Amino acid sequence: MPLEFKPLTDPEREFVMLNLQEDTAKLALKLHRKKDFDGQKLISQIAARQKAKGKLPDWYANPELFFPPPVSVEQASSQATAIYKASLANPGRQLVDLTLGMGVDTFYLSKKFQYVSGYEQNPELALITAYNLRVLGADHISVISEKGESAVEENADCVFVDPSRRDERKRKTVAFEDSSPNMLEILPAWVRRSPQIIVKASPIIDIDLAVKQLKYVSEVHVVGYQKECKEVVFVLNTAKPAERPVIHAVVLDSDGSVQKQLSFTRMQETAIAPGYGDPSGYLYEPHPALMKAGGFRVMGRQFDMTEIAPNSHLYSSPVIRTDFPGRLFAIKGVVNASGFSWEKWLTEPKANLTLRNFPAEPHDLRKKWRLKEGGHDYLFATTLSSGRKVVIITERV
Repeated sequence: MPLEFKPLTDPEREFVMLNLQEDTAKLALKLHRKKDFDGQKLISQIAARQKAKGKLPDWYANPELFFPPPVSVEQASSQATAIYKASLANPGRQLVDLTLGMGVDTFYLSKKFQYVSGYEQNPELALITAYNLRVLGADHISVISEKGESAVEENADCVFVDPSRRDERKRKTVAFEDSSPNMLEILPAWVRRSPQIIVKASPIIDIDLAVKQLKYVSEVHVVGYQKECKEVVFVLNTAKPAERPVIHAVVLDSDGSVQKQLSFTRMQETAIAPGYGDPSGYLYEPHPALMKAGGFRVMGRQFDMTEIAPNSHLYSSPVIRTDFPGRLFAIKGVVNASGFSWEKWLTEPKANLTLRNFPAEPHDLRKKWRLKEGGHDYLFATTLSSGRKVVIITERV
């Protein structure tokens, strides 16, 4: 028997939009007494929209959309990162998405193509996604309720893949060979059929190993949004792969535009001689996306800063650099960690504590120094290039 999909009725839609700010547990009790509403269905819609509020603001605000279960919203790309990935695709006639899901990436990518085929193996999710894409006006996207491995297109101008990073027991995975579809198995076939392949991967993937495995990588995009590294995107040029892929570490605005960026190759990174110095003036902590990308020497040279030690990945400069892609702090003092006492530097026993290349645990140091979390001051316990263990007392700029 084929699956049926029923969008929300007008009264149901009105109820959902009026109660988006409400606690779903309390709403469930209220709906339990309403016989004319499917309470479970409405609670699921409200919970999914609540998860989408900051992640997918345009989708959240559209009352016509029917949201899949909240877990699908959690696994979907954010609107900002989807818009950015769409900017990486070369325009063409045909796009094939082998891992459609909720369709967020596909929707924004589809703006560059005449025809789009999206494969989704979950029949229920495929129905919901097809409905939503029609509501959004993306009628040129065909949703196929099958595994991406079964894609029948002979050729495509671009192929997009976001492998599922869950094993059979729903545990998180990272490597391509442990994901579904297995990129290493399907890649040879698509290399012959598409000039461009875009692969979204986990933010903790080994970038250099992935480049070797995928073989045709021309660009790597390490994508940061808000305070996190969200994903690593590999752009493959199957006709002419780059000998030395360019790595772009980017921090995005909410509209998907690049706010801060660092671009380099591994050769450029290794060509720069390391240089270290003690902290003074201002301290800089790179955004997690730049930390993941790993262009630490390039970063220091581009922003005219000194790294304070090989493994701390903290920088310093006597003059403030407001264009730095990360957090900025004014240094109030640098003291030996062994003799640190908050009374000499803080007005209260409260500070934000970060450890970098320091042999201890935050909980233990807080207990030793009798410090609570929070406040206006920021402490960095770290090791200088000389081996000296210090605490750098700072405040946010």
